[in-house]
Amino acid sequence: TPAVIFAQWLNQSYNVMNNYINRSSLEVDWAGLMKPYVIAVSVSVGIALGAKKVIQKVPALQRLGLFVPYLAVISAGSCNVAFTRMDEWSGRGVCIFSPE
Repeated sequence: TPAVIFAQWLNQSYNVMNNYINRSSLEVDWAGLMKPYVIAVSVSVGIALGAKKVIQKVPALQRLGLFVPYLAVISAGSCNVAFTRMDEWSGRGVCIFSPE
């Protein structure tokens, strides 16, 4: 379990940094960065640990055990991108068109 938590934390730490560096903004908003980071890590660890427990309790699902880390990573990655780039989607990114 500590290995699962560490692996998910490490993966989402990398993803948040990657999404933050590739954003279209000139400002650094640390509070805005911490929110998607905490959400992504929580989703990733929650899915990985929750699915692991479900698979242990339901023997018919044990074949799906290999997909648990993948499910955790893709779900958290989607949350990560959505919340890290939310400002860009709401119009606060770098303007690429002139108002005219």
